Amino acid sequence: MLVPMSQDFHASLGTDDMDLGKFSSSSGNQPIHVKFPSSDTDVVDLSQFQHCEKETPSVRGPNTFTTKPIWTAMMPFTISDALHKVLINSLTGTTAGGKSFYASMKGKLKHCIGNGQSVTCLNVHPSVEMNKGMPNSKSPQFYEKYIMILRNPMTSFPAAYNAKSAKYSGTVGQLSEEEWRRVRDQWFDGMLEAWNKSITTWNETTYDVGMYLVFEDLFNMKRGTETMKKLRAFLLDAGFEVATEEELSCILFNAVGKDDLKRFQEKKYLYDDYIPGYTVEQKDAMLSKLRKMKEEFQNDVELCRILDEYMEDIASNIKID
Repeated sequence: MLVPMSQDFHASLGTDDMDLGKFSSSSGNQPIHVKFPSSDTDVVDLSQFQHCEKETPSVRGPNTFTTKPIWTAMMPFTISDALHKVLINSLTGTTAGGKSFYASMKGKLKHCIGNGQSVTCLNVHPSVEMNKGMPNSKSPQFYEKYIMILRNPMTSFPAAYNAKSAKYSGTVGQLSEEEWRRVRDQWFDGMLEAWNKSITTWNETTYDVGMYLVFEDLFNMKRGTETMKKLRAFLLDAGFEVATEEELSCILFNAVGKDDLKRFQEKKYLYDDYIPGYTVEQKDAMLSKLRKMKEEFQNDVELCRILDEYMEDIASNIKID
């Protein structure tokens, strides 16, 4: 059964976790650069990380703190709420450092404030929140820079829809290829616009983008460990206590899990039944949208590099059907 979707694709995916900010072209506000290569040389022997299953990070979150939570933005279901929480909690030694903007506990937690030290605040609907004056109205309570989580739209759309179907309709495994094609053809334009808005809307806030966190990096131990170093440095600058660099590879391995790391390394996707395909026209539309975004954000060197990688991946590896 197909999951009903509203006219707004971005809203239709749900408001389960997340939040975002703005890029300034001044040198003092340049985001941390994260390399995103796409070479077979990134393939690693995962058995070398087996010892990680017995490792526990040494860092412990403080009982008292003056830090402010960091908006963390993304398209709905770009990464799972569970992965976000485990990654941030392990990296900072907190019990609930990775929070969702939408989670609440009466008298204890609202909009990521409360329930102990908050490190990141995951948010997925900037346009909805901005109609209520957020996130700008909350700037005194939040860190001045945000993290933007990105995933190639080629895989982001089908993975997000599959995740929503699993969460709200109880779908087990991958949606059938026939259903994917039907959903794709109905909502493709909305998906592209939502992907674009997830970046541009936060660019218009009072916050600066502090780091782009690339989904694909987290599922490759070589690139992922380098990304974890960048994330660690960003959190240190924001005042948080963090694990040592030597512990980062094990934190990533345990957070993502060997099975998903292996599957993504082999398939570049997290489902086994089939790789979602697109029409030639849809491929061209994706490439055109990303090229226009490069023009719009030409002063953002890191974002342009990521967009280049995505365009190369789409041009070379997209499945046409």
